[in-house]
Amino acid sequence: MRTCCSARRIALGVTCATLMATTASAQDQVRVASPDGRTDVAVEIREGGLHYSLQRDGRAVLLPSQLGLEVETAEGAETTVMQ
Repeated sequence: MRTCCSARRIALGVTCATLMATTASAQDQVRVASPDGRTDVAVEIREGGLHYSLQRDGRAVLLPSQLGLEVETAEGAETTVMQ
């Protein structure tokens, strides 16, 4: 149960950072830290796409990875992939 909640918090952090990165005009990177400062999510623009990374206690948990979204609409419909 605790892992699920942590994963949700991480996903929420990535989502918030992504939204902030898409609205940031003068910045190429946005960082969001957890309230206790132990978890840090960074979203940045690299090579024309959004990338994210995650650190916990200063150690890399997720190395910079391209952020994408895959959406399945209805049964039999094509899958939409955004990168």
